[in-house]
Amino acid sequence: MCVKFRSFCWFCAPFVAFLHSTNVQAEFACKSDVSYKWVRTDKNETTVDPTPGGSGKAPTASPAVGRQGEPLVVRFSGIERVGKDEVEAKRILESEISRQKVRASEICLRDHEAFGACVATKLSTKSSTLNSLSFSARVELERALTQECQGQQGRCLGVEVSEPNCRELVSGQPTPAADTKKADPKKK
Repeated sequence: MCVKFRSFCWFCAPFVAFLHSTNVQAEFACKSDVSYKWVRTDKNETTVDPTPGGSGKAPTASPAVGRQGEPLVVRFSGIERVGKDEVEAKRILESEISRQKVRASEICLRDHEAFGACVATKLSTKSSTLNSLSFSARVELERALTQECQGQQGRCLGVEVSEPNCRELVSGQPTPAADTKKADPKKK
């Protein structure tokens, strides 16, 4: 039994040493924000929706003049990834940024360029509410959701990503929030 125990210890010793060494090493966290830009279209200009089963009329993609023509920026997501060093953390972050850029572009197109998809999405998120309403209340809610989608129609201008902001994480180091909590009682 002792022999088995000793061989087990020799087998586990490198693993335990590895776990201990990883706790001592510093890690890096890198974060970045993904957002998209879009511009409203002129509500007075409409065209027939060419998609099968489309809604009939939808705003065109030509931007309006003046205040309506100003681009709007929508923050889509904040991403943070951790790695054993800064290079690895940035590599992992870039991989996730690529996925989030595709999602942000799809959401922008759905919410601002595809009138039918916007209405369908809003109706599906309100389906339980719609089912519980009377016919006249349901018609009013559907009309309001349709007007909301008409008001947010526009053209997507692109997806933007902020520069990665990296910082070193050291185990056992207090967080800034913990430091401020400790400082407050001293001031009293």
